[in-house]
Amino acid sequence: MYTFHPRCNYYIGELQKILFKTKDFSKINDLITSAESFIGDKISVSYLPIFSCLGKFYGILINNDPKFDTPSNKKKAFYYFRTCLDLLSSNDIKNENNSEINILKMDVYIGYANILYTCERKIAAIRYYRNVLEIDPNNNMARANLGCVLSRFTSQLEINSTLATNSIADDDILYLKNTAYHYLQSGINDNNTFIHKDAKDMFLYTIKYYKLQEYPLNNVYYPQIIDNNIEENRYRHWCLDKHLFLNALNDIFEKEYFFACDKIELPSILVKKREQPIVYTLFNQIKEEYIYSRYILYTSSIKNIRSHFADKYTLLINDEYNYSIRLEELKTCFRRLYSIFDKIAFFINIYWDLGIKEQDISFKSIWFKKHTGKKSYSYKNILHCNSSALTALKWINADFQDSFSENSKPRYKKINLLRNALEHKFINIHSKFNVDIYQDENYNIYHISEDILYQYTLDLMYIVREAIIELTLAVKYEELIKLRSKTTFNNIKNIPLKEYKDYNKL
Repeated sequence: MYTFHPRCNYYIGELQKILFKTKDFSKINDLITSAESFIGDKISVSYLPIFSCLGKFYGILINNDPKFDTPSNKKKAFYYFRTCLDLLSSNDIKNENNSEINILKMDVYIGYANILYTCERKIAAIRYYRNVLEIDPNNNMARANLGCVLSRFTSQLEINSTLATNSIADDDILYLKNTAYHYLQSGINDNNTFIHKDAKDMFLYTIKYYKLQEYPLNNVYYPQIIDNNIEENRYRHWCLDKHLFLNALNDIFEKEYFFACDKIELPSILVKKREQPIVYTLFNQIKEEYIYSRYILYTSSIKNIRSHFADKYTLLINDEYNYSIRLEELKTCFRRLYSIFDKIAFFINIYWDLGIKEQDISFKSIWFKKHTGKKSYSYKNILHCNSSALTALKWINADFQDSFSENSKPRYKKINLLRNALEHKFINIHSKFNVDIYQDENYNIYHISEDILYQYTLDLMYIVREAIIELTLAVKYEELIKLRSKTTFNNIKNIPLKEYKDYNKL
């Protein structure tokens, strides 16, 4: 059971007063100081609404005053919303399904998604707006916000005709624009829910800015995905339901079976004469490793009534923990997903020619300008170009590396800890009760329950998927810059690349 501290009502009331009556944003700093002083270092479900208010207070400052739009304030907003998410998943409250908790969840999801969007993490923002719609499909504020983010995301997916490949078809763009338009209209035309006039004006502006309209989809053609067997059908529906395809269409709330394919690809690449377009090879491997990891996550989620044949006739001592090929698949999935980050860093180092030595390349190092230590050297900083996709990737890295408040650890510290335990140490899997990752001080062995390991792996898969898609958008932006530079490339010739057919994947 849970009870909220009486002080929560005061901050909720002040927030509503500022948003809907006075619009006196100058008071927000005082409210932040007051709330942070009241909470101190206490983290409890009792203060959950106050943490939510603090996240919104910082969000209001960031969106309404440029001088407050700083990485420091964004990290504070992240910290408070993520504290809310952690508290909502705690044993005290996670099984509650009453209207009060559902309203609070939707409130937190929308606030968190808004901050993700300000950091250019559009795909992650879309996921949290979807979470709201899973609770209440008629939440038009979430639908309209989803339309805003989807409009910007779609504009980045549109590829100049000179750069066009088969990766993002015109029909897909049309479908995404049509969806974004209808999401936005649901917020504009909603007379049953109170949506502030400023929000409706923003929705109208988005429609005008991105030139959205009702698009006729009668003549849109989508190739039929043919299932060769029942197992393939189950697998594709599992991926579709969890929004795991490398396909922009699989980011929207609706789920059509023609979304069930991995069509995200690099654009056409400009290279100098006799230079090999090696990045296609690198991206093929990144994509295939993601797809394989996704498949073994699927297989590891199926609890069979019989042991795997490879597990038979293997002598193990009966202790209190669980062992099986299926659990090894789950652990392998986690490790392989985590390794994709460094492969993305390797890709970035080659494509942008950063100059980082091979042994020093990591998803962390690409954001600096210098390798430190006895053999220090300088190299390029990837953020030299104004790319929102690279900004999104940098914020993903911040999740793993940065503390977002004086009292916090990196958001994904436990994912880092879990990776090190799986790669270099021992970790025992429990199935009878939920155990978050912890270390046995007597033997330095780690423990975790299967369900929580699965959830961490699924969370990691969402982040890796986001990073792969943002990588393609970053390359597309860089290729547009190259095309506009008359001095970099002259007498451009087109060399067609052949598709690697499915029948070759033996």
